[in-house]
Amino acid sequence: MSVAGECGLTTGRIVTGRMTLQPDQLKTIDHSTGVYQPPEQKQLVGSTDDVLFFWQFNLQHGKASTAVLTENLTRADNVVVLVQEPWVRHNKILGFKIKNCSLYKGTNQQNPRACIITKGLRNVYSLPQFCFRDCTVVCIKYFSKGQLKEIVVRSV
Repeated sequence: MSVAGECGLTTGRIVTGRMTLQPDQLKTIDHSTGVYQPPEQKQLVGSTDDVLFFWQFNLQHGKASTAVLTENLTRADNVVVLVQEPWVRHNKILGFKIKNCSLYKGTNQQNPRACIITKGLRNVYSLPQFCFRDCTVVCIKYFSKGQLKEIVVRSV
């Protein structure tokens, strides 16, 4: 659905309330209270000083699921969030006004159905030639083990 196998996301999904979660994220829900805890972060690079984390969510156009994701993003750093079906009104994606956070969407023409949110990353740019309503593509430049690396990430 989204990022390639490097971050280990599976294709199977389980819908809980208004938020779609990956199967390996189920242990982060306290079933007695129904409170959602931040997802287990997937490590892209080996050492802790140059790590990128990837989260993937289908928010199903919900305010509540957007609020939960926003709350978790405020406590995270070096995160790339691949979002499907964000909360949209009048062609604007709503609910993600977070310090040190950038939002990328595929189109300005229609209500976007996919976006990418980055937090704590400075060298990120959109690739509009590959973007449309259902697809957002960005390129992320980062240092790993002293070398500049680039990764192209797509949210569909």
